[in-house]
Amino acid sequence: SRTYNLEYGTATLEIPAGGIELAGRRVAIIDDVLATGGTVAATRDLLTTVGARVTAAAVVLELAGLGGRDRIAPLAAHSLRLL
Repeated sequence: SRTYNLEYGTATLEIPAGGIELAGRRVAIIDDVLATGGTVAATRDLLTTVGARVTAAAVVLELAGLGGRDRIAPLAAHSLRLL
């Protein structure tokens, strides 16, 4: 699991132990919003811990002024809409 800070509190992401075989697999992270980058960074860290190779992140909406893209660099990030 990974616990991380949000603008309004904290959240925790979890992967079931032994539930998914990700070692050596290439994965992309898909999320709704990239704001400060906390969710994508925590997801990347968690997936990397179980052996996945995180290759990119894609989001529907990016709030550029909050620095999320910088926080997840050098991970390639793609957004459908930039605000």
